[in-house]
Amino acid sequence: MMDIIRAHVRIRKEKNLTQADLATRTGIDQGDISRLENGSRNPTQNMLKKLADGLDMNLHLEFVPKKLDRAYFDEA
Repeated sequence: MMDIIRAHVRIRKEKNLTQADLATRTGIDQGDISRLENGSRNPTQNMLKKLADGLDMNLHLEFVPKKLDRAYFDEA
């Protein structure tokens, strides 16, 4: 999860947005954004969607096997 949060912080800073700016765009309390970014709060799926929307980004989460196995793909 921290990789997602690190990416969120990087993108927010690249877009020159403060936590307060993002709070206004997303409707998420600035304190909650701060807690997400410092690791003291875990985001909900809804929060991640709002953050992505507020950053004008798409959010793509998926489970991918660590070891690619041809049989895994043949079954699908």
